[in-house]
Amino acid sequence: MLDGEQVNRLKDRDGNKLSDAHLRKKLAEKHPCISPVYERTFNFVHLSGKHFEVSIARTDDETRMAYFQISGHDPHRPDETYFEAVDTFFEATKPAGMLLLAFCMARHQREAVMASMPTDGG
Repeated sequence: MLDGEQVNRLKDRDGNKLSDAHLRKKLAEKHPCISPVYERTFNFVHLSGKHFEVSIARTDDETRMAYFQISGHDPHRPDETYFEAVDTFFEATKPAGMLLLAFCMARHQREAVMASMPTDGG
């Protein structure tokens, strides 16, 4: 990957391609919040109607026209729109924070981490 190989062309240790669907499934096994977060955000990654929806400044029902605003300032939106975005971002980044914490603990408190690991191979 660091040499420029696309992630979805790489394979995991079981030979599965690292597609979005496979990565989501594997990550959701330990972090169930990933699936709903993915469902709410994947349209922002892949160009879709969500990109256009958030750019709509106003609509006119009579003429069935939508007016878009693409600028450094958002059109007025209910606060809930932003709350959902922030909550979703938090849920999406929480596993990365947990992995970082685990890495730091393993590096700086190796004995305590090893003592807490199951010894039955599970």
